[in-house]
Amino acid sequence: MTTFGDVLRRARLAAGLTQRQLAEQAGLSRAAIWRLEAERSRPRQEQTLAQLAKVLPDLARVDLAMLISCS
Repeated sequence: MTTFGDVLRRARLAAGLTQRQLAEQAGLSRAAIWRLEAERSRPRQEQTLAQLAKVLPDLARVDLAMLISCS
């Protein structure tokens, strides 16, 4: 089963970004990116998803609501 963390990691790698680079560009902490990718937490706010999607347009092509609710 594909999880939000899997999709986020793939999108980040496809963009050629490290977790730190993604965090800086999205205005989040590197620890937050790690937790999301490792499924230690879920995005709790739509703003977080919007920040990530601005940096990773591939996220816009995925049904994130379904992934987040299933994670």
